[in-house]
Amino acid sequence: MSYKMKGKEGMTTVELLAGLMIALILLGAGTAVFFAASGSFTKYAEQSENQMITDSVCRLISDKITFARYVSVGVEPEEECHVFQFSENGHVLLDGEELYNDSFYHDKKLVCSIPENENDAPADVFRVTIKMEDGKGKSLYSSDIVVKLVNVGISGGKIRYIMNGDMKKYVDSSDQAVYISYREEGP
Repeated sequence: MSYKMKGKEGMTTVELLAGLMIALILLGAGTAVFFAASGSFTKYAEQSENQMITDSVCRLISDKITFARYVSVGVEPEEECHVFQFSENGHVLLDGEELYNDSFYHDKKLVCSIPENENDAPADVFRVTIKMEDGKGKSLYSSDIVVKLVNVGISGGKIRYIMNGDMKKYVDSSDQAVYISYREEGP
């Protein structure tokens, strides 16, 4: 038994071209959505990397100074202390050793700034802001450190903040090196 179709057998050239055009439009729309999502993912990944690096430096500083007996922040390192250095070019060092290699920075830098000391702030609370900036000085991510210094508080000592030479603002590593010096033992 054989059946034969009556009427049209196959597609005309116009129908074939119309089908191809619809397929190309759908493919183009799908590609645009894919690239838009891909760009968002790349931007999110870069923001996450900036946040992770800035927060890890903040945690490292917090962990190191929480039980310090002496803490000083200024434009010169203190003698006989461990020292975090934020250089003018945005690199971070601990006791003279780079925390990250040069390939990490990719035209970014870490900037340390000390907010002005408020009169009602406790003398044993350490505050500092660490920012990730691009090569043009635009802030990419910022994190604040607030640490209750246990041993400084017990001893009745105070954190020593050294102001800039112009005496108008506290230290900021965007225009000069900043040192966070701390001593774990001693008076």
